[in-house]
Amino acid sequence: MTRLRYPVDLGDELKSKISFQVVQVQPPSFRAVDTSATIGQVSVGEAGRGGDQGSRTPTLETVENMKVNFTGTKIDIHTPISFQVNDGLEYSTPSLGARGMVAQQALSSGGSIAGALTEGVVESGKSMIDAIKGISVGNVTEAGIARILSATGTGGGLSAAASNVSRIQVNPNIRTLFTGVRIREFNFTFKMIPVSREESDAIQQIIRAFRVNAYPEKIEAGGVPLGYKYPNLFKIRLLSGVRGKYENVGTPLKLCYLRSISTAYNATSTVLHEDGSPTEVDLTLNFTEYKPLTREDVVNERNPQFYHYEGRAVGSAAAEREADI
Repeated sequence: MTRLRYPVDLGDELKSKISFQVVQVQPPSFRAVDTSATIGQVSVGEAGRGGDQGSRTPTLETVENMKVNFTGTKIDIHTPISFQVNDGLEYSTPSLGARGMVAQQALSSGGSIAGALTEGVVESGKSMIDAIKGISVGNVTEAGIARILSATGTGGGLSAAASNVSRIQVNPNIRTLFTGVRIREFNFTFKMIPVSREESDAIQQIIRAFRVNAYPEKIEAGGVPLGYKYPNLFKIRLLSGVRGKYENVGTPLKLCYLRSISTAYNATSTVLHEDGSPTEVDLTLNFTEYKPLTREDVVNERNPQFYHYEGRAVGSAAAEREADI
């Protein structure tokens, strides 16, 4: 296993660190199988031999299942000054209108969906004349005016004029609707000031390791670029040293992709080491989790299963223990 660290003497005497372990997802392998499926009255195999009666349609068959493994690269860096975790959920605030509220009340009262939609259409589909016909003879109440305005809609000049004169505005019946979960993103900024050639080399190796695993591999055939293989993932943990052993602290992160890397050399100084290496390096990393969380993830975030990829453990139990050292 390739272990990179900064500072190079990072050990139990340093009470906290952040650990980045590179994880590779090996997709399933497939093979093409010639089937004897029948198209009409002619089998695929027979049609293929006939020349103009059909063509062979191979089927993909899984040879080996997907695997998730540590690559053997682990990076330990001193704890950043700030470690911020933002949980975000998506909501919208649509206007249900009169039709929507009629349908909602019908459904809430035990009515059928079809019946609720029908009631909503009838209510919102009334014209101004229909709405007026439904008003009792005599002085028109505010509720009656609101009903007329609701029937005429809210986009025309007539409706706006009637609303302005009557001093009544139709209630849009806004409700908050849950629409989804945001995928969390994390930013880490490290200031590294190497005090030796060894630490300068360690910093460069760390930066290179992050960059290598952030980029995809190319897929090509005959020298023609066809696509990309997905980049590797990172298992990220904030660790604190307790009695000679590191324990996970803070909010756990699921496996992440490294979205961006920013490196600034000698941001506040023009002085270089004698070998020409920078005396100051600022490294900023932006990660994104591979999937959004659910309530079950939060409940079980202290369990090893939290770090699984699509339900699959990262390597064997022995590999997990080795990587956690």
